[in-house]
Amino acid sequence: MSLEPFTIDESTFLKQNVNLPPLPRTLLQVVQVIHSKTSGAAEVTELVSRDAAMVTHLLKVVNSAYYALPRKIGNLQHAIAYLGLGEVSRICLTLSVINSLKPEDKRELQYFWHHSYLTALIAKTLVKEFRQVTDIGELYSAALLHDVGQLLYQRFYPEHFTLLRRFCRENGVFLVDAEEHFGFPSHLTFGTILCDHWGLPPAIRRACSFHELRDLKTFAHRSDGSAFDVVIAASNLIAGLATAKLNEHLKEEVTTEIRRILETSKEQFLVFLGEVYELERKADGAITQMI
Repeated sequence: MSLEPFTIDESTFLKQNVNLPPLPRTLLQVVQVIHSKTSGAAEVTELVSRDAAMVTHLLKVVNSAYYALPRKIGNLQHAIAYLGLGEVSRICLTLSVINSLKPEDKRELQYFWHHSYLTALIAKTLVKEFRQVTDIGELYSAALLHDVGQLLYQRFYPEHFTLLRRFCRENGVFLVDAEEHFGFPSHLTFGTILCDHWGLPPAIRRACSFHELRDLKTFAHRSDGSAFDVVIAASNLIAGLATAKLNEHLKEEVTTEIRRILETSKEQFLVFLGEVYELERKADGAITQMI
């Protein structure tokens, strides 16, 4: 397959492509109620209960490895009480965004969920090291949606995306490397366009535009810049290191940068990777229930 390079106008792309669906009405109502500060959990429970898929997903999330509760929560009201209204809003938003863009190819959807959920689990582990992360409440949604530009890519340019995926498999590289090779727009660009179009929170936009190896290299030290950005970028790369079949040169480059930013020895990093593989096992189990 041979496809010509192409460009997109970031300011008009989604305005011209009108077949992108709006976010669900239930989500917009939930966000409005929460932001009004005049309503409480009862009103949010009532709104969410009208959407069976959202109820099911919220219960799956609260009982997932990310929260690791000692006992299962089987009631929507209890789940909302445990999570808090802010977290409920972010989970509903994440689900709505992914469902609005999910590809028809179930394998691609599974791949997206697996990588994104593993990234979220790793991010939750890394914040223990980066204690200066202040916007930790945004972590779950930002980690899950950091690659949402890929879903938009698949929706509008499926043949190009297929070519990119094939190049990644054959050469053991990241998607951004394949995009540069072919001269195609970056999935990071698609992600930020989507964030602006739907008015997604700033933390999600930052995660979409900043999560690659080249981004992590901009930090000379782990204390530089935003700890939130470092955690998202590092978590994405570690998830890729654990699951993607990278070539040896790229694998070594990623390992070097992660060790540098985490300030760990080779032995410490190997121990950490062992923990990551355990998180991957948990992600595998969670994804079979999530989609």
